Amino acid sequence: MYGDRHRQRTAEVLAAAKFLLPDHIPTLIDYAIGRPTDDTNFEGPGYNYSSMNAQDGPPTKLQLFELESVHGSASHFAFGARSLFGTYWRSPWWEHTVSQSPHLLGDEMWYFDE
Repeated sequence: MYGDRHRQRTAEVLAAAKFLLPDHIPTLIDYAIGRPTDDTNFEGPGYNYSSMNAQDGPPTKLQLFELESVHGSASHFAFGARSLFGTYWRSPWWEHTVSQSPHLLGDEMWYFDE
């Protein structure tokens, strides 16, 4: 998850927490919300290449996602996993990791089978 709008909204929520010192808020935001690539990136702006990790246990609010049907896909089993922050899980074949993307294209499609 990343983006200036999300960073600002998270800062506002954290600022309302009485138990946090204001000096700690930027550190928490940098840890939880990365910064996207800019226009100089070879794929364009809006990507976050930090790997995502799976963890045991119930998901936290930051780990929630929705499955979106991929319109125009040849398979009706193709979905996009959209985060709470509007980014899509991405798994480029050359990386063998899961990162985030600003849009739902080929590397962002996930296939589910019974």
